[in-house]
Amino acid sequence: MNDLTRIEFVKLLSQKKLSIFFIVGLMIEILLACQVRTIMPEGFRDSVYRYYLGNIKGKYSAEKKQYLESEYRRFQDLLQNQDEYERQYSAGAMEGTNYREILNEIKSAEYRMATLEYLMQKAEYYENRDIPADFFYDIVLGDYVEHLGTDYVALILIFLLVFPIYMDDYFAGTTAMIRSSKNGQRKLFLNRIQVTVCVSAMTSIVYSVAEFMTKYIRFDIGNLKAATGSLMIEKTAAMTQRMICMPAVEYISIIALYRIVIAIIFGMIVLLMTRYYGNIFNLSGNGK
Repeated sequence: MNDLTRIEFVKLLSQKKLSIFFIVGLMIEILLACQVRTIMPEGFRDSVYRYYLGNIKGKYSAEKKQYLESEYRRFQDLLQNQDEYERQYSAGAMEGTNYREILNEIKSAEYRMATLEYLMQKAEYYENRDIPADFFYDIVLGDYVEHLGTDYVALILIFLLVFPIYMDDYFAGTTAMIRSSKNGQRKLFLNRIQVTVCVSAMTSIVYSVAEFMTKYIRFDIGNLKAATGSLMIEKTAAMTQRMICMPAVEYISIIALYRIVIAIIFGMIVLLMTRYYGNIFNLSGNGK
């Protein structure tokens, strides 16, 4: 890094308002990361989901699907025969102890049915797609991957950081002086490109890491080594076979790289636009 580039960095980072923007943006990123936006089916119980995943955790198999189906049929029979059990108890054909046990099982069935239906859908999803899939607690990871894409909070901050690089020259009335030396103008532009690339890339990296660490610390993010196809989300329907089979952590890393590229491109667009409009203002006599 040469002296001119270092001066540009110092000039940019010494602005207190930009530091405030960065911190506020980071807080917004963390707050958004604390949310789970996926809406689960009505009656879904997280505790029940965790209970059954504890019994079937690991690679999908036909035996695990059969276990879920047997549990579902058992609860379905209990609910369908509820009136018959009550009739037998009223007629004295069933002891009170047995009836109370059956009532407890019926309550359990009502509590678990919606979650079991969701698990059976997941088992069907795995079987029909014929993909390497794992049963694990995936609610948070699935929500994270489903909504993982362009980081607009980071892009807004990059705009606020890059915008002053040239526009401050215009507002300070130094644009004409900079334009007076073609060689100096070219060197300054190249140095400002370096500053823009670094600031854009670092902002994207910091915000993506903050998002991931918030998910990782705040929630049970699940098995990051599991195939992305294990997540029963809409996004996987548009994925290639290679992406479906790759570990979730690898997919997250690829999106992070994509974000860095988008951030750099966006930062450069902002830089070029402010440079162009700064020159236009100066030529039109609006510069100070």
